[in-house]
Amino acid sequence: MRALVFLFAIIISSSRTFGGTEVMDKQYISSGREAVELCVKRFEALSEKKFFKEVDRVYVLTTGEQLELLFTRGEVGTFGERSQSYKPYLACGVMSSSRKIDLYYLSEPFKDALIEVAGISQISEIPDVQAVDLFYLKDKSGFSFVDGHQFDPSKIEILWGTTLD
Repeated sequence: MRALVFLFAIIISSSRTFGGTEVMDKQYISSGREAVELCVKRFEALSEKKFFKEVDRVYVLTTGEQLELLFTRGEVGTFGERSQSYKPYLACGVMSSSRKIDLYYLSEPFKDALIEVAGISQISEIPDVQAVDLFYLKDKSGFSFVDGHQFDPSKIEILWGTTLD
């Protein structure tokens, strides 16, 4: 699961933009925001430290019921040109249902996971998955939704070995 951070970065950088808020289901946006808040709170509680000041954005890959989040500094390359200062800080996996929302993965790159539940496939590993990428930018009130697009898994293979450099 440590590879989740980097696989997620590959997934995000492989997607294509085609519309922003017009094509995004409001429930996806709302669930994404709720997952962002939960990941930040759980990280602070489990790590016993404040959330990273350097993080300025979060990318959310979601099927609606499952969400994978990547908190970064700088653009990963999905919603603009990749920033030279791009750096991943935290990966978070969330399962959401009508009854509850809970984490199944939470980790900083190259560190032992704070939360790791076995047996849950990453979104990119699900055959014929229908998912969307959401982009939230940090502002004075937290993280606000900026843009979104359909997830395109066909481009992941091409990126192996190129986006991790």
